[in-house]
Amino acid sequence: MNTFFKCLAVAAVAALPSVAQAAKTKGPIEMVCKVKGAEAGDWISPDILVQWTPGSKNAKVYDLVIEYFYGEPIDAKVIRDDKHILSVDWVLRNIREPDGFSIDVFTYNLRYNKKTQKATFNARPNDFLNKFGGRGTCAEVSK
Repeated sequence: MNTFFKCLAVAAVAALPSVAQAAKTKGPIEMVCKVKGAEAGDWISPDILVQWTPGSKNAKVYDLVIEYFYGEPIDAKVIRDDKHILSVDWVLRNIREPDGFSIDVFTYNLRYNKKTQKATFNARPNDFLNKFGGRGTCAEVSK
């Protein structure tokens, strides 16, 4: 793991509430997802951090794309959370690259199979025909 990813991982964990606090309050679960074949600079990051509280429809997500455009974790919505599946959606808005490229809305989805720990990742820029996808694994880090 290169220095940038180590710094990102440390910053992401620091940006989310502590594991000790979560354990005391039966609070948030933190999970790190690894996307096979993804690289820094892709629209789907190689590492995605997710935090959610069971029973809540709210979550937080953080990855290299979010770091680049927002600098901190962003809000996400839990679409499904049962004993088999966790599905989380988030949206990036008003994406503006220095070269003038822009996307008004970029919709993301993570679908995680809790039994197999496998996940699928999808990203779709509105008003574009193409979409991006990936597969990988996730593991809870706050048990």
